[in-house]
Amino acid sequence: MPLETRVEGTYAVVDVSGIWTAVKAANDYVLVPNVSALQKSDESVIDTEMQTEPGVHARRDYKLAIPGYMEGGGMIVLFGSSGALNSVASDSNAARVNLKVYHGSPTGGDLLGSANGTERIPNNTSEQSYTEIIACTLSKYRLSGASYLTIRVELEVTEADANGIQMKLYADPDTKPLLFYVNMP
Repeated sequence: MPLETRVEGTYAVVDVSGIWTAVKAANDYVLVPNVSALQKSDESVIDTEMQTEPGVHARRDYKLAIPGYMEGGGMIVLFGSSGALNSVASDSNAARVNLKVYHGSPTGGDLLGSANGTERIPNNTSEQSYTEIIACTLSKYRLSGASYLTIRVELEVTEADANGIQMKLYADPDTKPLLFYVNMP
């Protein structure tokens, strides 16, 4: 089945195999089964600012409550738009989006899966735009109804020189939504 995008109200929804989920871009991150439950927020971008050192410089956690006992494997896919630029055009700077999924808290929970996005090398002082599709396969899990998953999105600078690189991941439901597809059989 081809990937289909439709608009409901002011929110774009990606439909994959008939199951879709979107996120609210706010400080209390939640996944919702119905896009009509989403509300606008003031956070429209996750930004590393200009960085001259490698490492993770921005992250957001999204919590997904487990409705009941679940066992198996699965996949979580991030769909979004990113942008990157240099303070001085250079091909020795790179950054990427990473996706990690934890059972419970990232500080004490089990890592169920992780995936790294494509390294972006803007080599330009104007922001270069990229489409992000990152699929994270989950290891076998056993979850109870009292637990939750944490979906962690990281912006990582993988290479940097003295001039620096800046990376952004957009999360504006009106213009550049950040969406997740959750497939947990």
